[in-house]
Amino acid sequence: MKSSFLYSIIFILASVLVILFLALPQYQKWAAIRKKVDVLKEELKNEEEYFNQLSLMKRKLEEKKTEVEKLNTALPNNCSFAELFNFIQTLSSQTRFLFSEISSLSLSPLPDAPFLEMSANIKIVGEYQDLKNFLKGLEQSSRLIEVKKIDFSTPEKGPLSIELTISAKCYGD
Repeated sequence: MKSSFLYSIIFILASVLVILFLALPQYQKWAAIRKKVDVLKEELKNEEEYFNQLSLMKRKLEEKKTEVEKLNTALPNNCSFAELFNFIQTLSSQTRFLFSEISSLSLSPLPDAPFLEMSANIKIVGEYQDLKNFLKGLEQSSRLIEVKKIDFSTPEKGPLSIELTISAKCYGD
């Protein structure tokens, strides 16, 4: 009886040692791997949500493509005085104005905005009715062009001489 009792204790101790040294480390490895798998599943879920949101935004942008194109026209990515003056030259010729002089060019950043403001003084010569048509053309253009100041000078003979201070906005660095 003593020997069976002794064998039972040795068997129980051997079982505990096997569990401690063989099974427990394997369980801990399995638990660590399971934890990593759970973390990776969560990351995958978050990435899928992110890509779903991106595809939804892309669809919304494609639906508003014409509005985005209008905005890109109103606020171009490049600040080109040449394009601005080409537009003004074309408009002045359409409204029977003579585009005669450009002065005081400046390009300055706007505070708290990612835009730049191009400013210039231009001198045009023409009749009063043509000025109304010129200003209406500026107002109806797709570019954001603002007339800040208008100075008239009326010679004794001939058409009006008008000096305009204009500004246009564009995206800048």
